[in-house]
Amino acid sequence: MRRLAALALAVALVAVACGDDDAGSGTTEVAVGAPTSTTATTAMTATSTTAPATTTTAVSATTTEVMSNPLLEAASAFAGDYAGQWNNTTFGSTGAVVTTIEVDEEAETATVTMDLGGFVFGGDDPDPIVTVMDLTMEPPYETTNQLLGDATVEFAVDGTLTLTAPAVPGLDGLTLIVEGVPDPAGFAMTYRIDRSDGSVFAEGIMDMAPIG
Repeated sequence: MRRLAALALAVALVAVACGDDDAGSGTTEVAVGAPTSTTATTAMTATSTTAPATTTTAVSATTTEVMSNPLLEAASAFAGDYAGQWNNTTFGSTGAVVTTIEVDEEAETATVTMDLGGFVFGGDDPDPIVTVMDLTMEPPYETTNQLLGDATVEFAVDGTLTLTAPAVPGLDGLTLIVEGVPDPAGFAMTYRIDRSDGSVFAEGIMDMAPIG
């Protein structure tokens, strides 16, 4: 229950510059004739030629900056290890929580591994929960694991993260809802467990801070 959030940003710049310069060429021919006597005539012809000027055409240059993935950028800000405590304020139970967020920029995925300690949902210490998010897809993200069953992770415009597990196996199908605004400086989340009629069965908090 917890995890990374997504804020939104994305930039695309396209600059185009082009130029063209052209020059022509010309050739001039001049003939001059003058007789030297009554018995002989000498003809002289002079030709003047201008070499063609070089023509240069500038190739248009186009520079394009590839648009980045805002979800990937947001997830990268949360990459690292976090540790803290969860506390069930209704029943007084508590335990440790350690979370690792790994971001694969090439695959554009985020992997969240959360290890809850103590008697979670009144049972034994569960195995770590591993969730892989495809950041090329828009939220909500769907996941499933043995502890929570099927669950979805959503992000609101204000940065609020909401994890909803509508039928937690260890809670006889009760609904778990975790909410909070994650921050790279730490996670302060609240959670509640609702009965099928919408009434609250239990409530709690979870706080984590970065380690290492």
